[in-house]
Amino acid sequence: MNIPLNIDWQQILLSLFNFAILAVGLYLLLYNPVKKFMEERKAHYQALEEKASETKKLIESLKQEYEKRIAEAEDELRAKRLAVEKETREQAERELIEAREQAAAVLVRAQGAAREEKTRLLEEARRELADIVVGATQKLIAASSSAETDSALYDKFLAVAGKGEPQP
Repeated sequence: MNIPLNIDWQQILLSLFNFAILAVGLYLLLYNPVKKFMEERKAHYQALEEKASETKKLIESLKQEYEKRIAEAEDELRAKRLAVEKETREQAERELIEAREQAAAVLVRAQGAAREEKTRLLEEARRELADIVVGATQKLIAASSSAETDSALYDKFLAVAGKGEPQP
């Protein structure tokens, strides 16, 4: 069949058929796998993005929880610190009171010991003074022992004892 302009319809149909086969082959061999690969890639990145957003939400919730726990721990630590400081002050006050009581007891014992020592020393001083007076009196008596002096002293004593006033 000869068509004017030298157009061979058979050749055109064969070329169209070859083009269709080529298009279907390329569609099956290239377009579908590439399209499938692109969809898988898009799904993969979508899954990664969803996972990342979930992780981000989880991290934010964990961050808030940890901040809350840290705040609670700081409050608890502050409360414990205040309790320890209060207990320390109370213990210091108790020890101070106990030390004052011990000091007062030591002072009372020391004052008692000092009074006893004072009494002992006074008694000892009295004895020594009495011994000195007796010794001096004995020396005076021995030195001025005469019958006239003794008689005059005796008379004077009787006069004082009888009248209540000494005579010259």
